[in-house]
Amino acid sequence: MNYIVPIIIALITGVPGIYALWVQSRKDKIDIGASLIEDALELKNEMKKDKIDIQNKFEASVLMYENLLKKQKEDIDKQLLIFENILSKAQGEMVLLKTAISRLKKRVTFLRKGVDILIEQIEMLGETPAWRPNKADEVEEELKN
Repeated sequence: MNYIVPIIIALITGVPGIYALWVQSRKDKIDIGASLIEDALELKNEMKKDKIDIQNKFEASVLMYENLLKKQKEDIDKQLLIFENILSKAQGEMVLLKTAISRLKKRVTFLRKGVDILIEQIEMLGETPAWRPNKADEVEEELKN
């Protein structure tokens, strides 16, 4: 029995320590949970900031590329307009050249007939013409038409 009293006294004096240890353990768990929540909230806020930064950078990049593409389109449109003007002028010149060629063909035909008439007149006078057009030239000219 002599042992029971010191054991009871030890238990009575140990209970507040055990209770304090148990309370501190619960408090530590609560503090750890609160700390984890705070860390999670900080991480969430940082992620929001990062998301906003990334979104802003993305929008800036999109705007930059849109502006670049608009400028390139404007440059291409200007070049296209220049080429269209050149083409229009070339087509006009082609019409003029075709008209000139047609007139020249008519003139050549007229002159060839005149040469043929003059040759016939010379021959009717009993003379020999000093020059005659080459028939190969006439055939070649007709093939080009």
